[in-house]
Amino acid sequence: MKKVLLLIPSNKKGFIRDVYYGCWHEKKFIDYSWPPIGLYQLYSILEKNFKTLVVDGSILNEQQAISKIRKFSPNIIILNIGTFTFKDDLIFLRKIKNNLKIKVIVCGEFATTSPKECLNEDCIDYAIKGEPEGAILDLVKNIENSEFLKKIDGVCFKEHINENSSFVENLDSIPFPKRSIPEAKNYKNPLAIENPFTTVLATRGCPYSCTFCTVPILYGKTFRKRNVKNILDELKILRNDGFKEIFFRDENLTLDKEFIKELCNEIIKNKLKFNWICNSRVDTVDEETLKLMKNAGCHLIKFGVESGNQEILNKIKKGTTLGKIEEIFFTCKRIGIDTLAHFMLGCPGETKETIKKSIEFAKKLNPLYASFDIVLKYPNTELNCLPKHDLSESELKKWHDKAFISYYLRPKLVIRHILKVKSPKQFLQKSHETLTLWNSFVKNSFTTHFKYFY
Repeated sequence: MKKVLLLIPSNKKGFIRDVYYGCWHEKKFIDYSWPPIGLYQLYSILEKNFKTLVVDGSILNEQQAISKIRKFSPNIIILNIGTFTFKDDLIFLRKIKNNLKIKVIVCGEFATTSPKECLNEDCIDYAIKGEPEGAILDLVKNIENSEFLKKIDGVCFKEHINENSSFVENLDSIPFPKRSIPEAKNYKNPLAIENPFTTVLATRGCPYSCTFCTVPILYGKTFRKRNVKNILDELKILRNDGFKEIFFRDENLTLDKEFIKELCNEIIKNKLKFNWICNSRVDTVDEETLKLMKNAGCHLIKFGVESGNQEILNKIKKGTTLGKIEEIFFTCKRIGIDTLAHFMLGCPGETKETIKKSIEFAKKLNPLYASFDIVLKYPNTELNCLPKHDLSESELKKWHDKAFISYYLRPKLVIRHILKVKSPKQFLQKSHETLTLWNSFVKNSFTTHFKYFY
């Protein structure tokens, strides 16, 4: 029986790769880890026909990961490869592959946008464009039959670049992610109020036109959703397996209001008492929907605010206004749902003044959490073709660190976080997060950038 390894390579920057579309996060001030839900789904597809193992290098050091891989001795390796981890991934792959006869299949955002560049490397044999669930079983079963592989949408190899991408029309056809893997309960989410936590994907695709986003490249602009009954069946399994918190990993769980209302009503009806988190847009929720979400267990919503400057929001085609953002954040606060505001620094037109506006806007919104990231330009996105800002990389890094420090080191916010603690476990978790945060500030930025406070 063939042995198939599903791999998240170790990387020095600590990128968390849990989904395929590429908007991964680099660990900065807080230590966290999310389960690789995409690879867990591939595991469920392959396990009946092949001996299968997941190795997640994001929660192992390099030597631990390599040791597990060599002990398993796979015939085939499948990994989610990325634009900003590509060089590190190649180094890791070469350490594993050496002269062994291992076939390597890559999938994800970079395999979709740049299959030729992937296949130019000697350590990569196949690339899947698009959603790998639709192609992976046929590819692995027929990996030596190049003529057959040419007929599979999305499958590329050195002699053949497929024009089509793999696409899963019916999301209910994808089996539930394999979560009986020992490591499945070892992941950490600082936003969670209970553990163990896991992630769930209920929808795919996005009709919006944000210039920075890779979701339409991989999943398309057509919004697809799973049947609510299918989602409930998965939630019931998670409850029976002892999971207490869920992060709905969809880019916008609330895009279809009738869908989110049905999902929440069924969660309440079936007494599925989970705490949960989701991503959303401010223009896809209202007070009625938010109240229902709160009653169904939602305790935190992550919103992509991106900037505190309306001109920048217009340039990146976010499709929202500062006024609407304020309205929804204040509505969430009134209802009792915590929020996370995500900001991107370094968008086209960014200046020191616009960054200051973003920091001040974050303080005005006053979410429980604020995230500041330096924008990454992905291939095939409109942002990649737009003019750059005038700030240097070092200046952006200084402003990035300053944003975190000036936002989180506020007495009222510190007290607010303390008052959120409801149990000894939460106290220990918050204490660990605080120590990690302070250590990172002191080590990476506080002493260097103290002069940038205002």
